[in-house]
Parts: sequence; structure tokens; C-alpha cells
Amino acid sequence: MPNKFSPAVKDILRKTVGYHCSAPHCGKQTNIFNRNSNREQYDGDAAHIYGARPGSARQEVLPLGG
Repeated sequence: MPNKFSPAVKDILRKTVGYHCSAPHCGKQTNIFNRNSNREQYDGDAAHIYGARPGSARQEVLPLGG
């Protein structure tokens, strides 16, 4: 089931955390360079940090700023 994070948000998250998972129990590198395809590959899920959908794992309802 896909999450609702846009590709731009996922890219910002990857760059912000230095391409490593932010979950304290994980720390996995989330990108590799695939020499066969000559492209970067991403292996991570933004929802590993917080769930994108109500009822998903680690989903939090954050108060709106004000």
C-alpha cells in the first residue's frame, strides 16, 4: 500500500538524514549506486519514521502550528 509522501518530500528526507534511516533501531543506508544500471537506487520508506496514513505504524497526529 503506497504512502502519501510526495517524491520531493522523500528526497528532502533522504538528503536531510544523510541517506541513512533515522529510526534509532535501524540506521540502514538507504541508497546505493547500481553499476549495472548506472543509477542510484533507494531502499527506504519515509513511513519508517512516521506513518503517512491514519492508523499506520508510528502515525502521529501533530498539532497545527499557531
